[in-house]
Amino acid sequence: MEFLTFTAEKDDANRRFDRLIACFLPQMPTAIVQKNIRTGFIRLNQKKAKPNSLIQEKDRISIARVLYQEYKDTKEVVEKNKVTVSIKTLFKNEHLWIVHKEKGMLSQKAKKNDTSLNCILKEASQHSPSLSFVPSILHRLDRETSGLIVFSQSLKGAQWFSSIMQENTLGKYYIGIAEGRLLKDEIWDDTIDGERCITEVRLLEEGRYKEKNLSLIEYKIITGKKHQIRKQGEKHQLSLLGDKKYGGFTDDFIQNYALHAYKLAFPENNLGIPSIVKDSIPEYFEDMAKTCLLKLDSPLIL
Repeated sequence: MEFLTFTAEKDDANRRFDRLIACFLPQMPTAIVQKNIRTGFIRLNQKKAKPNSLIQEKDRISIARVLYQEYKDTKEVVEKNKVTVSIKTLFKNEHLWIVHKEKGMLSQKAKKNDTSLNCILKEASQHSPSLSFVPSILHRLDRETSGLIVFSQSLKGAQWFSSIMQENTLGKYYIGIAEGRLLKDEIWDDTIDGERCITEVRLLEEGRYKEKNLSLIEYKIITGKKHQIRKQGEKHQLSLLGDKKYGGFTDDFIQNYALHAYKLAFPENNLGIPSIVKDSIPEYFEDMAKTCLLKLDSPLIL
């Protein structure tokens, strides 16, 4: 029987044999993975092994060619992105890569042929090959929201970022232009569509557009639900200007909203991640702010 052999890399170490194979060939059912390990169609270092054997770096995993061919053809393949995009890097090391997402760019694909930042970063990533770990964007921004996106460079980095998200020790700060007046700093604590949404809001500046009072607001999201800032803004009569989906005013000039993820605050760590990473205010946001008589020189954002 002919076998194909693959080498385990650093990010594959200390994973169970069966779970590594499940990541490498995700279309293969768990029961089939374990059966083929037991029967020797999938081998570890040229020998039969138990499904719960722990993988070490440089281990050799051999898979029967006929078995590999059956399942690898159905595995999703990320096509090379043909679009040339300049990537603005705010921070990068062996664990995390933090970049600027342009307004209008998808974080991840919505359809098969979409161009997404995730695909572009995967293509540009210099991460060493791994059987079980695939570098990927670790959170999302809405298509029309610009700002900071975090991309994994290592399994350790991905696990750490996931843990600080779950422990709520990552500070996620946005600025946006909202209709109405925010009279004082507030904590919005709402239940929307059955989900608890918590956001701290702070007034940075006041402005006007066509007799409408406007507020430049800093948002610190605590819970991070889908469309959280936009939904809560509508609920509190502070819809984002231009956000037609959630009650915002539009006209010939104001066609979309201005929301920018401008700062991430990280807890103390041993991965070399700085405590603060900021993204400068993009041109589209500055243009809307000028039209709305808003100044962007608040010490809170600079």
